[in-house]
Amino acid sequence: MDEPKFREDTDLIDVSDIVTHYDEIEEPPMEESTAKPISEVIPEEKSTSGFLLSSLKDRISAAIIDVMLLYMVYWIMLIIYRSVAFGSPAGPVPASGTHAIVFHSLFLFIAFTYFFIFEAIFYASIGKLICKLSIRDINGKPPGMMSIFLRNLLRLVDIFLCIILVGFVILEKTMWRQRLGDLFGHTIVIKKLKSKQRKYALTIDMIASASGRLLAFLIDTTIFCMFIFGYLLLLTPQEVLGSMILIILLPIVIILYYSILEAFSGASPGKLLLGYSICHEDGSSVDFSSSLIRTLTRIIDTNPFGFLSILISNRNQRMGDTAAGTIVCKVKRELRGLIGAIIVIFMTLGIIFIGLGNRNNFLKSSFQINFLPIFDFHISEQTNHMKGKPGNLVVSEFYFASDEQGGLKQKKPAIFQAGDKIYLMFKINGYSIKADKVWIQEDLLVRYPDESVGLTLENVIDYYEHLTNDAIPIDLSNNIVLPKNALPGRYTVTLTIKDKNSNKQLKEQRFFYVTPSGNAQPDQNQEKTPDNKILLDETIKTPQDKSSNDKPAGPRTIIPVN
Repeated sequence: MDEPKFREDTDLIDVSDIVTHYDEIEEPPMEESTAKPISEVIPEEKSTSGFLLSSLKDRISAAIIDVMLLYMVYWIMLIIYRSVAFGSPAGPVPASGTHAIVFHSLFLFIAFTYFFIFEAIFYASIGKLICKLSIRDINGKPPGMMSIFLRNLLRLVDIFLCIILVGFVILEKTMWRQRLGDLFGHTIVIKKLKSKQRKYALTIDMIASASGRLLAFLIDTTIFCMFIFGYLLLLTPQEVLGSMILIILLPIVIILYYSILEAFSGASPGKLLLGYSICHEDGSSVDFSSSLIRTLTRIIDTNPFGFLSILISNRNQRMGDTAAGTIVCKVKRELRGLIGAIIVIFMTLGIIFIGLGNRNNFLKSSFQINFLPIFDFHISEQTNHMKGKPGNLVVSEFYFASDEQGGLKQKKPAIFQAGDKIYLMFKINGYSIKADKVWIQEDLLVRYPDESVGLTLENVIDYYEHLTNDAIPIDLSNNIVLPKNALPGRYTVTLTIKDKNSNKQLKEQRFFYVTPSGNAQPDQNQEKTPDNKILLDETIKTPQDKSSNDKPAGPRTIIPVN
């Protein structure tokens, strides 16, 4: 069978002689669009390559940065507020009552002021400035004060809508990616482009392998765990406020650890060792916004399924890379990557060295966790309006006191030393009266800094007295004696107040702190023994069972208020 013959010579033809130039081709008329082109809405500047409408990723990154900033402001305000209102910077967050309303109202005002002032002056919050974002009106001009006010007035509504995911739908579906505040304020958010930006010429063979990324991950995780180990070594029960601040800052430290490192150096120590770098999908250098998104998604990707997503991805991307629009690629190592790795390694070794020098770190057997931030949901402050109303049992005007020259004196802040006698002073309102009698009982529970029970007594107060006016508050108190070898830290006092006439009860929780006496340091190997007990000032006998018609024993451990 004869082989088919092909013509080996081909004539070259000048296509310009045949095809009309593109500018001469008449295109069919298109329907007029009511939308303005982006070039008309957002003018370009000569000093840069122009502006782009901000992406949803950039706006989320800017919001996260602002939230982290306000998170730190919140705790700073709390320390100041507690110092003024309670006399002690360390302690629970007021989560209910008058103090909770006042404090959180002040915080919301500060948060609104922060956004309003920065956007009015710089047309961007700090988060937007870091992410190269700016606010404009719908004509591309700087917005007016009223527009800034309206977009921030509805910020709480937008936060709620984003929590239920409706806010993200609004951002996606609106023409200029506007949230509800933008729609009312007639504003948009734009991103300023860099005039000169380095880009890698990416090819398929430059993409990092899944096994290589796993090895880099293991190296980075080892260094990171060493860093967190050193950070936790700084915690000490001897410095309650300082340790609480370290715990509060821990989430921020974790986020910034990876975000700043990758944004600055474009790589982590593990990636640098294997010759990898992080860049955008178009080959441009990774920015802080993308690095932040990659960091926040580590909690999702750090598992076998995260590694599986790298294996099945066409470009070996984990879910965080897909969300941030980044790729890990093999490129020539850069000096900035080396500098970033050296800083991280020295910082990790330094913090471990400092932590090991802490004589009260968590490696010691006597270490107690007494510094975790907590929320106080007691209701005494918010129920003053219920005073005198039977059935609304209320503990009010609670404070700790000590016996000093001239009588009892309130301890503000409530800080004591081992061996001290502590007075618990409070008033009872909202009790019930039957047959001109009031019957109040109290159970007392005191816990050590490690949450073990130091003292527990039932009916430590058994108050049964003649009383006809239920609007008069009842003054009650307990006094307890700390052991001479009491461990320093935060002690928890729980009062259970029972109104026997109405069969209602109320639990109140308060805290006091114990510091080492003088400059002496407690024995770190000290363990609680039967002698290491919190004692009442006088012996209390549990009353015998009695019917409701029997008159109970008289008041117990009631200290008159001077």
